[in-house]
Amino acid sequence: MAMDFDHTSLNQVRAKQLEFLDALESEVKKRPEASIDPVAIGQRIGLDSILTVEFIYYWVGMGRLDKEWAKIAKKLQEQLTHSPLKPPRAMVPTPTPSERRLGKVYSEEQRKVYTELWQDILALVERRNTAQTPFDDRRRRAVFHETEMQPGFESIAKIDRLAPYLEEEHYLLLRDYFNAYLNYHLLRREKYLNEKEPNPSGWTEQDAILYQRVFSSGRLEIERIFRDVLAAQGEQENRKSVYTEPEAPRIPLGSYADVAILTVLPEEYQAVCSKITDSDVAPQRPRHPNLYAWRVGKVACKDGAYSVAVGMTGRAGTTKSAMATLDAVQFWQPRYIFFVGIAGGLKDLAKGDVIIADVIYDYEYGKIEKKFIPRDRKYDTDLGLLNGAVSHSISSDWRKLIRAKPPIKCTAKVMPGEIASGDKVVDDPTNEFFDEVLKKWPKIRAVEMEGAGVGDAIAHAQARGNTVGFMMIRGVPDLPRPCQPESVQDKARGTQERDAWKNYAAHTAAAFTVSFIAGALPLPPANQ
Repeated sequence: MAMDFDHTSLNQVRAKQLEFLDALESEVKKRPEASIDPVAIGQRIGLDSILTVEFIYYWVGMGRLDKEWAKIAKKLQEQLTHSPLKPPRAMVPTPTPSERRLGKVYSEEQRKVYTELWQDILALVERRNTAQTPFDDRRRRAVFHETEMQPGFESIAKIDRLAPYLEEEHYLLLRDYFNAYLNYHLLRREKYLNEKEPNPSGWTEQDAILYQRVFSSGRLEIERIFRDVLAAQGEQENRKSVYTEPEAPRIPLGSYADVAILTVLPEEYQAVCSKITDSDVAPQRPRHPNLYAWRVGKVACKDGAYSVAVGMTGRAGTTKSAMATLDAVQFWQPRYIFFVGIAGGLKDLAKGDVIIADVIYDYEYGKIEKKFIPRDRKYDTDLGLLNGAVSHSISSDWRKLIRAKPPIKCTAKVMPGEIASGDKVVDDPTNEFFDEVLKKWPKIRAVEMEGAGVGDAIAHAQARGNTVGFMMIRGVPDLPRPCQPESVQDKARGTQERDAWKNYAAHTAAAFTVSFIAGALPLPPANQ
């Protein structure tokens, strides 16, 4: 069959690849994959059998079709008279300088460089999995981490040397990856080397954990780079995996949400889920368990409906929230992430009120001398979300969505404010430790336990090029205040207040969040 496009034109080939994918996906929605004839689909859009098979391999390599399609393509390949299958000229065009800079096609030298760097990464992973950390002596542990730093230095030097062969975005990602490995061991070394003053340069355990998370999750992104490099070349023999580990989970088509909402407690999770429509369990994904009970649904708006994913971390704390946020960014690719739940009110707030985070302070970051000295580490929420939420709070219509009764009659109000975040439940704000926090940031209106972790993860995602906006919205179930030292009843007061008001506060935060999404997000739904 004669092809109706110029197969020597890179642009026309790319356009035809997309047309073929659209036609194939349209058929998949109508009937089972086993009953689909991809050759017939290819013929309808002007492809011969060889190009049809090559296009299937291409989209499998790019992660847009699952591995079952690779098996189908292989069967079709065996039926063809062309044996062995040769890549048509369309799949290996001569790139222009601008196309090479964009990374659309890769030379043999580039593929060798990428493969060499991948082997270095596998060596680091193996080294880390088999390393025996000496637990009995601080000095030995310092020496251990110093030894582990050497491969990081060598890899960074190699990346700089091979930079001319790497795409710019790939070069930056690889440097970020190896720097995370290096900095993790550097911080650990510093911890065990300085016994008398374990914090000489202001590092925290959270810093080391964050680098460890970057190192663990970065490999998945680098695997995708290799898949893109080999798939873009289009030669079947070069598409064979260079990995010795399982491939990274791929984002299935349609696994996208305009908004991802994270919660911690079951009450918070249920409150949000009850206010979105078409709520259902998120589709299962091969090799990627649903760790955060993700559900998907919709929030109607004047331009259609926002797609929303709702998850629950299940455990409080900044580290857990950071890990859940990275999961949300990677697998939902949201425009916005909201963290929604409850917080203790410190200033200008009543039980049942809602606070919109303006600034989040990581209050546990600091230095301990004779007393605790907080240091500046803050996270600003998205400007468009903040201004939109403040504007939306002028109306009282959002209260119609609360659908929960407070312990005593009240009228919930919404206000923006500064929030303190750390891994401690603060029942008495006059405590010596937390009093220093309030002296440094006297405008703090609430305190909670996840925002700093989310802010850290969002900053990391944005540094990698994700344009995701972040907002935190909290309902107030209790008002921490000074406790009498000898009063058992006073000490239990904070827990009792939280338990009584927790459900209502969760619903006020959820109601305002969903109402805001429906009426005042800066951008319309992606499908509009």
